[in-house]
Amino acid sequence: MAMTAVPARRHAGWILLADPRPWDDRPAAVSSALPLAVRAAAGHRGLRLQLIRRPRHDPGGDGLTCILVSANGTRPVIEQGLLPDTAAVLDLDLDGLRAGRRTGFGSVVTGPVFLVCTQERPNATCADAGHPVAAALTAAGAEVWETSHLGGCRLAANVVSLPDGLCYGCVTPDDATDLVTATGEGRIVEPLLRGRYGQPQPVQAAEKRLRDELCLTGVDDVVVAEHWRLPGGRIKILFTVRGEARWMVVPRQPALAGPALTGRTMSGRAFSGRAR
Repeated sequence: MAMTAVPARRHAGWILLADPRPWDDRPAAVSSALPLAVRAAAGHRGLRLQLIRRPRHDPGGDGLTCILVSANGTRPVIEQGLLPDTAAVLDLDLDGLRAGRRTGFGSVVTGPVFLVCTQERPNATCADAGHPVAAALTAAGAEVWETSHLGGCRLAANVVSLPDGLCYGCVTPDDATDLVTATGEGRIVEPLLRGRYGQPQPVQAAEKRLRDELCLTGVDDVVVAEHWRLPGGRIKILFTVRGEARWMVVPRQPALAGPALTGRTMSGRAFSGRAR
């Protein structure tokens, strides 16, 4: 499960656009469902696009719901409002979103937002697994949207909690209450965690290994401060633990499933082992 969250690039933020129509089998960033200019504007700024709809395809009133999620600021913000059409995204403060500032769009959403992949094509795996999970999360009192392709269909149901960008896989309806409770308390559900979107896979694996070593489940207990590429494809990662301790972790191998890791605190304490 670990290190399977899509690492293609670090997203500066998310743009979620309501679209109740059937979705094709492509990610929103390359889907013809959105104007080319909107896709280009988001891609240029490193903003992730997702199509969303309410469970049971409830249209949710007049206008097009748009949700903006910052990721670069010290305190991520979720803003939600209505647009007349998808082209109106170009009128929003996308540069502010990229910079992690509040854009002034709509109103601030307090509490997390859950995205559940229910993409029906090219196969129905995500839809079959995702619809019941979306319903269960809604019943548990969460703010839930079904969403287009997230990646990792074999690990359906896939759920992302925003604004933290934590990706969970193999989620079942029975997990819904625990997931909502843990997220509300600022904790991760470690057995279901795939990683954090936008982090390189070795960083995801190293964070999991460090969390396992130190028995840390708080979302902010382990924060990636910086990472560097080393010769031979390896990577060196500096973590801040609970805002104080600093750990340097270096995978012994390039990014592979279950890499052996070595780590050392800035004070000299070391550990080694194989990521579980």
